[in-house]
Amino acid sequence: MQLKAAPTVIVTAFLIVAARPALSAELEADPGPPELDVDTGLPVGPIILGSMSLAVIAVGAGFGWQADQEFDRWKEARDSGDAAATKRLADDVDTHSIAANVLLFGGVALAATSVIWWLVSGGDDEEEPDGETSASFQVALGPGQASLTLEF
Repeated sequence: MQLKAAPTVIVTAFLIVAARPALSAELEADPGPPELDVDTGLPVGPIILGSMSLAVIAVGAGFGWQADQEFDRWKEARDSGDAAATKRLADDVDTHSIAANVLLFGGVALAATSVIWWLVSGGDDEEEPDGETSASFQVALGPGQASLTLEF
């Protein structure tokens, strides 16, 4: 039985080796998929950062909800007099509250950064003669008034 299996293996190996040069030439001749040059005019960076900020805010809200649920269980454990559960739940509430605050404020900071980035990079892209885009920022404070002017 071993004699019958050996010629099959040799024939299969011969076919793979014989087909290899033709396959290599075919792969080298194939230029691959065409490159797409799509310019939507939308700044991609601020959109990605804004999307990430929404995800961070959602995770922060989840931690806040979890901290609220654990706080309710902490009150039940405190009322029942279970000191071990009260301590454990108090630690959990503290940890999840801190995580929620950090993530919520971080998400809001990311969202504000994406909005500012969008405003700075957007517009009709009128260029100055030297090829640079101009932007100005002014703060004016006076008696009973304050103004902030952004020009792009």
